Amino acid sequence: MGFLDFFRSFTTAARAAEATRFRALHLRVSAMRQEDVVREVEMLIERDEFLHARLASRTTTSTDLRLPATVAQVFAKYDSVWAGGAQVDRTLIQVFLRDRRFIQVGIDMEHAAVIVSVSDEQVFVVEDDGQLQPDFGDSYPTLWHYLFEVAAQTRGIFDAPAE
Repeated sequence: MGFLDFFRSFTTAARAAEATRFRALHLRVSAMRQEDVVREVEMLIERDEFLHARLASRTTTSTDLRLPATVAQVFAKYDSVWAGGAQVDRTLIQVFLRDRRFIQVGIDMEHAAVIVSVSDEQVFVVEDDGQLQPDFGDSYPTLWHYLFEVAAQTRGIFDAPAE
């Protein structure tokens, strides 16, 4: 085995390990109760650690913008929340044009939309890949879960799978 073959196998193994770690993290965060996730997100924002936020300049309710309750709850407290390349922002709220059953509330790494289902509050990160039908594979129970998982991925919280 030459050096390049060794390097490729090492890189492949590292990517697989990272994917396994992210799957474990996703399962742990998704299983958390909403109250616990809200508390964790608010604590991280308060400490300006992992998550950063701009406090709401005005309050909103789900009837103001037809947002699901948990999304309205986020925007009642914050105009914008961000970590790494992910951002949820009041100014980005709009109907998701590729599927009007969803509302876009943010961006993830500049090329993906963070959208929320109006009917059940589930959050998806959908790539802007030019496909007519969006891929809804990347999902989170609520916007609070999405924000906590972004913070965890950004700074390595929950590196090890749960025992």
